[in-house]
Amino acid sequence: MQKRIAWIFLLFLSGCSSCEKTNGSFAPESLDGKTIHATAIDATGGFAETMAPGYTFDTTLAGDKTFKTASTGKAADSSGTFTYVRVDAQSGKLKLTDTSALHKGEVIEVTLTFTSPKLGDYSVHVLNGQSGEQSGTFELR
Repeated sequence: MQKRIAWIFLLFLSGCSSCEKTNGSFAPESLDGKTIHATAIDATGGFAETMAPGYTFDTTLAGDKTFKTASTGKAADSSGTFTYVRVDAQSGKLKLTDTSALHKGEVIEVTLTFTSPKLGDYSVHVLNGQSGEQSGTFELR
């Protein structure tokens, strides 16, 4: 009986130890090959005119560090290069440098806050070029 209790206790401990390592650690190490499907909730500055609440877009991040954003509404599609850094267990910073004709050279920083491995909230801040901010929700695909 004592051996059985000891085994159950050891299995319980190893299970909890494993859970603690992954519990709440949602931000991935890399976004290569992923698509971010996002829905805007709030926008200011230059984003307010073309990216009002309810606006959706898909940003596809390739393994060669290029991105393409397909937009709905008035916003133009964009493309360029990206970098991503995992900040902590729940967040990461995505920096997009636009190479498309309309916003060539514009750099935006996106803070991704993961509430699960595939879902979360985002906020966008323009680092140069047109001023503005945007926030909303996203799904990682």
